[in-house]
Amino acid sequence: MPHIVIVTSGIASLYNSAFGLAHQLLADGHRVTFASPAPLQAAAQAQGLPFVQLDATIPHTHTAAARTLMAKLIGWLGKPLTIGARRQSALDALGTQDFEAHMARLAPDLCIIDIELSAYIISACARNIPTASLAAFLSLRKYDGVPPLHLGIVPGVGWQGSRWGIEWAWLRYRLWKWLHFQTQRIRAVGADPISVLSQHARQVGFPFEREVARYQWLLPFIFRRLPLLYTNAYEIEFPHQPHPSSHYLGPMLLLDRDDMHVSPVQGEVNAALDRFLAERAENPQRRLIYCAFGAAFKGDDSAFLHKVVHALRDETGWDVILALGGRRDPRDLGDLPPHIRAFGWVPQLRVLEHADCAVIHGGIGSMNECVHFGVPMLVYPFKNTNDQLGAAARITYHRLGVVGDRDTDTPLQLRDHIRTLLSDDGYRQRIDAMNNHYQRYREERRAVRIVNALLQEAQQGTFPLMKSSEVQR
Repeated sequence: MPHIVIVTSGIASLYNSAFGLAHQLLADGHRVTFASPAPLQAAAQAQGLPFVQLDATIPHTHTAAARTLMAKLIGWLGKPLTIGARRQSALDALGTQDFEAHMARLAPDLCIIDIELSAYIISACARNIPTASLAAFLSLRKYDGVPPLHLGIVPGVGWQGSRWGIEWAWLRYRLWKWLHFQTQRIRAVGADPISVLSQHARQVGFPFEREVARYQWLLPFIFRRLPLLYTNAYEIEFPHQPHPSSHYLGPMLLLDRDDMHVSPVQGEVNAALDRFLAERAENPQRRLIYCAFGAAFKGDDSAFLHKVVHALRDETGWDVILALGGRRDPRDLGDLPPHIRAFGWVPQLRVLEHADCAVIHGGIGSMNECVHFGVPMLVYPFKNTNDQLGAAARITYHRLGVVGDRDTDTPLQLRDHIRTLLSDDGYRQRIDAMNNHYQRYREERRAVRIVNALLQEAQQGTFPLMKSSEVQR
């Protein structure tokens, strides 16, 4: 029975996708252990998975205290004298020694590690453990006709969507990334993330410069030859020929997840939600609009939330559930009419099962869940936030919903977008067609087949970055 260790971070959409993959592997007879530097024991136990708590991986970033300009200059000039100690401190903060000790004990046949946990990936490869990276993102590499993931460019639309417009977008992004690296290097004087990870690679014997691709889409980098497992469907992408190391597992939807660990008052939320849904059952002709904008955003989006309430306040023929992602108190929105209910947090899958339209922020996890339940989307991505604009652009391209502008759209425009989605059956038909693709991934057991192929490569000693002479099977 092959033993697979899955390592992920503490972002809910990421670990829920990893749990979905774990269940498919368990059903195929594999032994799966879940590990994370985040405190996810309760979440893993709720899924019936053994859990290993790793030492917290602390991102090594430069921070500047509130000091005078002269003090800052003196401190910066003194950094070369302490480069060894500062770099060692940053290396210790990676938690790789603890990770390596756990891997030696667990002896996995395959490690599947969140692509953003670069230090763990380097350690696992250096220990000759077959390792694949896991990504809940969409395409991370540069392909002809595919714009960088942080931009809302739609191929074929306007000059930006032309071949040369997309090439120009990549050139600007790569220049920005180079300048970003240089700024970090100057400010941190040898203890920037690239230098620290490069030093870690040298210490453990990982060929860093040969195997790292710095100028693809992801900070700080991706790996050139390491298998990259996307927890999404290729069909929702822009058309391109994927890199040979890229594999699409299909959406890893965790439809029976237990979210009690997310909210300590979940029982109260469920009771209130039950009452609301029961009231709706008496009027089945009423439309249900679900509004949710994620839990990760840390800024102040109160102006946009009030815009949503203003847009829907007079639509008494609709029922509205507004989920605040645990980021705000529902009382902050003031007095709401009876057809609008605001919750600090709601079980999203349960609401989507009843929804006629979803107004969401653009996270790919929520988009996949909307497709699964056949719910047309009005997407308002947070700008300059990871991959949301790029994910929303794919919704536009495949005509699965409408993408709005959270800064410039008026309440009237927001309301009109919803009316369009409710009245045009084409959106639901295209979502149903996309969901048929999603279903085929599950019916064909695509994720399990890909993982089994990787296990076979490991047994044959042909797995990327493995030292075949040291493989003992």
